[in-house]
Amino acid sequence: MIIRMVILIESPKSLLVSLVTVHGANKISAILLQLFLQNVSKQVIVVSDLNSQECVFYNKQVTGNDIVYTNYLDLAQLIVQNNSVPDVAISFDIKINTLLNFRQTQQYHFPVIGLIHSLGFESHLRELLLVSQSMRPYDALICPSKNTQQTAQKIGVNSNLLHVIGYGIDINKYKPVKSKKALREIHELDLDRQVILILSRISAAVKMDLAPVLRVLPQLVKKNPKVLLYIVGSVLDVNYVNELKQLVKYLEMDDYVVWDHHPNHEVIEQYYQCSDIFLSLSDYCGETFGLTVMEAMACGLPVVISDFAGYKDHILTNEVEGFLIPTVSGDVNLSLGFYCFDYQLYGRQYSQSVAMNNLYLIDVLDRLLDSSKLRQQVGKNALKKIKQYNTLDKMYQDYVCVLQQSIDNSKTFMQSQHTSTLMDISAVFSHQVSGCLKLDSLFSLTEQTADILQTKRSFFLFESQWKEYKLIRVLLHLLKDQSLTLLQLTQKVDAAQSEIEKNCLFLLKQYVIVLEDG
Repeated sequence: MIIRMVILIESPKSLLVSLVTVHGANKISAILLQLFLQNVSKQVIVVSDLNSQECVFYNKQVTGNDIVYTNYLDLAQLIVQNNSVPDVAISFDIKINTLLNFRQTQQYHFPVIGLIHSLGFESHLRELLLVSQSMRPYDALICPSKNTQQTAQKIGVNSNLLHVIGYGIDINKYKPVKSKKALREIHELDLDRQVILILSRISAAVKMDLAPVLRVLPQLVKKNPKVLLYIVGSVLDVNYVNELKQLVKYLEMDDYVVWDHHPNHEVIEQYYQCSDIFLSLSDYCGETFGLTVMEAMACGLPVVISDFAGYKDHILTNEVEGFLIPTVSGDVNLSLGFYCFDYQLYGRQYSQSVAMNNLYLIDVLDRLLDSSKLRQQVGKNALKKIKQYNTLDKMYQDYVCVLQQSIDNSKTFMQSQHTSTLMDISAVFSHQVSGCLKLDSLFSLTEQTADILQTKRSFFLFESQWKEYKLIRVLLHLLKDQSLTLLQLTQKVDAAQSEIEKNCLFLLKQYVIVLEDG
């Protein structure tokens, strides 16, 4: 589906690079960015934290005029020059305040779309509430799961702003392989071992506590002596990992656990493809979806996951596309940690308030380890589910539908309904100076400036200053022969009074002109 519209996309420059260099939620943001750049037919304006030279570099890489890279310094002028007022704006993040503020200050009416990635810590909720309060009824926030939508509604976000779209995956990259032999050799795993893969950031605070899994491992080994727990992922908490390894020694499970703390993200799919079962018992307070679960399912693995938060959306029917391990919590006072502790301490506290049904976990893993037929059937069902609900094309089309719906909704609201929620910052700080420009303020050139113009020498101003203050030449030309008041300048210069005052103040600041009355 090709979008026929002008779309403004806000993206940090960190996402304008190879997908290999980004992981987790940033990975989805980068994928979505690429999908929109590849499929929009009219024009895409990418506003980023690029400097002017970087914008030039990226624009040189583009063939045609369909995609333009810019920054907020030049965005307003670019839109006017190209007559390309956006039909819609989107950021693949929750941080859409700048987009909202740009729309408000420039008096545009296009809808703004944001994406919720994580929603577990106090800063996440505070930011979401702040953003939602500045949104208009036709704006939208996309949630990756129903659980995320429920959380947002509970904290007070208007339900009409919230839309659920699950993530998508490249099924040409993440796919089953006919034989595991070659991959087992690459990753130094014995072919006869039954490999249970855990692929995750290793931290009890921001993904899952691995200690319970290690504690049930001896019971699994009794029935399945060929089992191997393959723990792959970067270390976020060194002390925690050291404690886990001490636990492994204490349990005498060294021969049944393999660690890989430096996975190769260029071929991350190989870790799934060389394994037999995928295990992820997330208890992370900010869990909104779970990319690794989807990746494992696309590779045809049976997944054993916690029935928790965003993970719930992965499996339609328990024990068909995968296995959901029931979770339980209770009346635990989490408020002190949530509001007063750092995220690591609170995250660990929260994870310990979420318990799993370990008896069912052991039963499920025993059954899967005991039956290759069951593993194959559940893996086949998992892949079918991914192809039906979680392809990149499905995700992209769902996003397009939300964008089009927001555009249609925006047309039903009269402009008079849009009241400014932004303060007039000039007015807020006007008392800090001795006085402000008035219509009868009289400007004239300094002697030095007059001499430069008389001898036709060039002014030395920074390149960025010439670019920002575009009326410099016009104002100096007008003042060359006579002094003029602000009122006279507004009558002679085809620009808004605020823009004229901005340029005059800059010239005063740089001692290019002076006020004759002081």
